[in-house]
Amino acid sequence: YAHLPRHDPHVEQEDALLRDVIRHGKQQNLTIVPVTGLSRVPAYQSAVVSAVTSMGLGVCIRLTPADILDAALPANLQRLVDFLKQKRTMVDLLIDFRTIFGVQVPNWSDALSRIPELKSWRNLIAASGAFPQDLTRTNDGEPMRPGDHLFPRSDWTNWASQMQHWSLPRRPFFSDYTIQWALQQRPIQVPNVSASIRYTCEDHWLVMRGQGMLSEGSTGAKQYPAHAKRLVRKKEFCGGVYSVGDA
Repeated sequence: YAHLPRHDPHVEQEDALLRDVIRHGKQQNLTIVPVTGLSRVPAYQSAVVSAVTSMGLGVCIRLTPADILDAALPANLQRLVDFLKQKRTMVDLLIDFRTIFGVQVPNWSDALSRIPELKSWRNLIAASGAFPQDLTRTNDGEPMRPGDHLFPRSDWTNWASQMQHWSLPRRPFFSDYTIQWALQQRPIQVPNVSASIRYTCEDHWLVMRGQGMLSEGSTGAKQYPAHAKRLVRKKEFCGGVYSVGDA
C-alpha cells in the first residue's frame, strides 16, 4: 500500500510525492495499491486517481475514528468512491484507530456496524497499534532501566477476544503497527537509541532493553549479540525455524 502521512502543505506537495512513489514503484515492479482518505485535498485525490488508473489494482480508503462517527459517512464514502472511478469490489476499507497505547481499546463491532454494505468491499481491515512511543517508560509508567520488560499486545488480544463473539455479517482482517509507535514523528538528528531487542510473543512483547549506544561506558552494538544469546534461552523464544529473525 502506498500511503503518505499528512504533512504541512507548505513543506512539501503530497500529490507530487505520491506520483513519485508510484513511478519508482513501477520501475521496481512493485505491486502498489494507493491509499487515500475522506479528508485529503483535491490535488492528492487526483493523484490517487492517476495512480489507480496506472496500476489497475484498485485503491485503499483509510477511515479514522472521526470518519466513522460522522453521520455523513455513507454519503462521504460513496462520493469518494465515485470520484476515484472505482467499484466497491475494487476498494479496500482500512479502519485505522492508530495508537491505542494507554487508552481505551476500540469497539470493532460498533465501528464496523457504521460501514455501509459491509460485504460489498474488496477487503475490510481493522488496524490499531499498542506498542509504546519509546522505551523510556515501563508499562506502569516507571522509568525503564536496562533489563527485560513486558508490554501487553492489547491491539491483538482485544481484536481476538471480540472476534470470538462476532455478530456482524463480515469479519475484518487484523492489522497492527507491529513493534512501532503508530503516529509519525520527526526523527531526532543524532538519537542515542538503546541497544534493545523487541520480541513479539503470543499476547505480549518482550523488550530486552540495553544501554544507549552513545552513552559513556556503553558497549554499543556488542549488546545485541548478548541480548540474542539470552533470548534463545528464554521460554518465549519460538525456535530457529519460526522466522528469518529467529534463525
